[in-house]
Parts: sequence; structure tokens; C-alpha cells
Amino acid sequence: MRGFSDEERREIEERLVETGRDLFTRYGFQKTTMQDITEQVGIGEGTFYQFFDSKSGLYIRILLREQNELIDAVEAELEGLTDSDEQLDRLFRRWVAEFEQRSLLLRSHRNPQQIVQAANGQDFAELRDDISNRMTPLIADIQKRSDGYITEIRPEAVIELLSLLEVVAANKDAHDELGWSGYDGFKEIVITILKQGLLWQ
Repeated sequence: MRGFSDEERREIEERLVETGRDLFTRYGFQKTTMQDITEQVGIGEGTFYQFFDSKSGLYIRILLREQNELIDAVEAELEGLTDSDEQLDRLFRRWVAEFEQRSLLLRSHRNPQQIVQAANGQDFAELRDDISNRMTPLIADIQKRSDGYITEIRPEAVIELLSLLEVVAANKDAHDELGWSGYDGFKEIVITILKQGLLWQ
């Protein structure tokens, strides 16, 4: 079996990740086959296993990358802010904006059964803990700067509330396809209610 240089390995792995991201986004985990992926990358299925243990392994790697890119964007958005009202507002708006752009992550979060089918227990825990470990300090910082209701609840509960914003993002395509113009207003109402509720004294 032909070996690859370090540079070739990096290039092939990146092509597998990008191709997998595109195919999983368009067709979902179940309908995307190993052959679909390897043919587009230009490698054999045997070669695939030099990079990932399974299609599931590739899928989980892609989701972890998507999550980390999402949280990187949130951290950059909140950097330097000291007002809890502005922090929450920017957090919620960035969260929705990222899910509007990340169709694969949105699909997996709105249909967790897809992750369950793809992931073993360890992978699922890694995905869950990845968000919790990185978001908890950000939420704790907002709590420290507020004297509202948010100080009375666990950071994990605030993280769970973010899933409501994923529902908002999931409605964008439906509004666009149906020609409805109310999406931005709907998003604004949800963000305002969540923010005011958490900062209520």
C-alpha cells in the first residue's frame, strides 16, 4: 500500500473533511455513502481507513470542527465587552447568525437522532462536553457582571436556552422558500424576550 508524505496526508484529510461536510450537509449522514466521499476525493475506500476509522468518525470530526468554529466566532464577538446586556445581545445574535450559515450543524442539532446513529457513547459525550466546556466560562462571565435572573441559574441551563435560537435559525429557510418577510421580526422578538427574561430583576 502506497504511503503518503506528511503534506499529502494533511491535504487528503482536509479534502475528506471538506467533501464530507458538503455531502453530509446536502444528503445527511445516512444517505451519504463511503463511495460518494472517496470518489469525490479521488481515493479508494481502503485508503480512507488510513485517515478515519469509519464514516461515523469523519462525521464526528466535522461536527467537532463546526462547533469549535462556532464558539471561536462567539468568543471573538464577546471579547472586550463588559456590559451584561450587550454581552447577551451579541451572544444571541451571533449564535443565530452562525447556525443560519452552518447547515450541517443546524441539521444535526435539530435532529439529534442523526448524531446518535453516527456516534458511539464516547463521541456523543465529546460533542456535548465540547460545547459545555467552552461556553460555561463565557456564561459565567456574563453572570458575574449582572444582577438579574441569570445569576440564579446554572450556566448549563443558559446553554440549553441557546437551542431555542437554533429553532429560530431553522425557520429562516422556510421563510425564504415561502416568500414570507417576517423572519427578522420573529428573530428580534425571540432574542429580546430571552435577553429581558434573563436580565429581569
